[in-house]
Amino acid sequence: EVTGGRATPGTRFADLFVSEEGEDALATLLVDAIDKPVALKTAGEESRDVNVFVTLNNSGRPSVAYIIDITEQRQLETRLAHGEKMRSIGQLAGVVAHDFNNVLQGIIFNYEELMTRHPVGDPSYEYLQSIHEFSSRARELVRMLLAYARAQTFKREIFNVTDFLSEFSILLRQVLDERVELEVKHGRDVPWIKADKNQLETAIINLATNARDAMIAHRNGGKLSIRTARSTGKEAHALGFNYVEDGEYLLIEVEDNGTGMPGFNYVEDGDYLLIEVEDNGTGMPRELLDKIFQPFFTTKEQGSGTGLGLATVYGIIKQSGGYVCPVSSMGKGTTFYIYLPALAAEEIPEPSDIAENTKPVVRPMDMSGRGRILLVEDEDGVRSIAATHLRQRGYEVEEACDGEEALDILTDMPGSFDLIISDVVMPGMDGPTLIREAKDKLGHARVIFISGYAERDLAQQLDDDRAVSFLPKPFTVRQLSERIKQELAGIGGKEAA
Repeated sequence: EVTGGRATPGTRFADLFVSEEGEDALATLLVDAIDKPVALKTAGEESRDVNVFVTLNNSGRPSVAYIIDITEQRQLETRLAHGEKMRSIGQLAGVVAHDFNNVLQGIIFNYEELMTRHPVGDPSYEYLQSIHEFSSRARELVRMLLAYARAQTFKREIFNVTDFLSEFSILLRQVLDERVELEVKHGRDVPWIKADKNQLETAIINLATNARDAMIAHRNGGKLSIRTARSTGKEAHALGFNYVEDGEYLLIEVEDNGTGMPGFNYVEDGDYLLIEVEDNGTGMPRELLDKIFQPFFTTKEQGSGTGLGLATVYGIIKQSGGYVCPVSSMGKGTTFYIYLPALAAEEIPEPSDIAENTKPVVRPMDMSGRGRILLVEDEDGVRSIAATHLRQRGYEVEEACDGEEALDILTDMPGSFDLIISDVVMPGMDGPTLIREAKDKLGHARVIFISGYAERDLAQQLDDDRAVSFLPKPFTVRQLSERIKQELAGIGGKEAA
């Protein structure tokens, strides 16, 4: 079986194997196989990875050859290496996005400062608007990188997916071409989930636009189906999305699930919401399906795509605690199975609680205010412009370039600040460490953390019950001013919203 029936009497032993380096290299490897295993590939159409081990008799001649099939071991090693590669790319994407967010923060602040000096009608106004448009595009790219790296700031809420998709499908029809038919089918007893609605919308839109482009390019149209259902981990396994112990992105070989194509990820046992996004396009070959979640991989023409669409989908679903599993058949189309953890009945709030939580947040109109603020930011340009704008709005601002300087200021002036605004990641003492070390000197001050990374559970790092909030970079001066108004109003101090 291992040699595909080629090991018959009269066949040369060396003819059972192949070497990419030629027959001389193969002969050398077979000599090396005496008394130690050597990795080779079998000859034939269905080549397999094997370890070959040859023993000698008392006369010193080859006596017995052991051929051990290690194909599955090699496949597992390849999958593990692929998973490690995906993790490394994700970490790199997160670091790049963080640093680029800091750069964008400076660009946005400088743009806003220049807009106050060059209003509509000024010769420079159009150029400033171009800067704003390019920075917005850059911010969107960074957002997709953070999504892939699973490092976005999520605003999770509990909601019914049937209602969500019914409303969202109206927007989705506008995104799709008129040549693409959209069908949405809701399953019975569909579970509630806790997720970020905006991020889930982004994931579905990315899948839908990819399907749209493929169907129009190859068939001048088609049908996109979105279906929901209650599912379980066992049902996912039955489809070929099997359990892999480490739980990271790994390709699972499906021997026979009716598609002949692979699935991705394992799905743990438990209850899930299943969202299927299916198109009837041309499908994808195996070699493409292996790469679709890699950032910057695209099959579109140059300039037609960023290669981040499916990478963003992957990151959003994984950060939501779920799994995305594509299956494709050439000539039939592609289906993405999205599994999101279902909420238990006792976790679903009462309708009155949902209504209370969905009340719109009142945005303050007046951005001026009173209060004493300590601003801690290691980027000099960002800190300087932010402090200038806040002073123009009536706040007293003390600046610190790192955690150590901020701690010195708090030690010299304990309890004298209403609000601490601090970057999270800084050289030396980081933001959470600063707040933890200075907790006896903060008085009633509230804390806003700012960072190019996603929000972490920062409150758990502070060793007390101090209220903290998070503002992800890049943000505008108005967004910062609104958050300050909300925070200072929360302490009932000098500020009122």
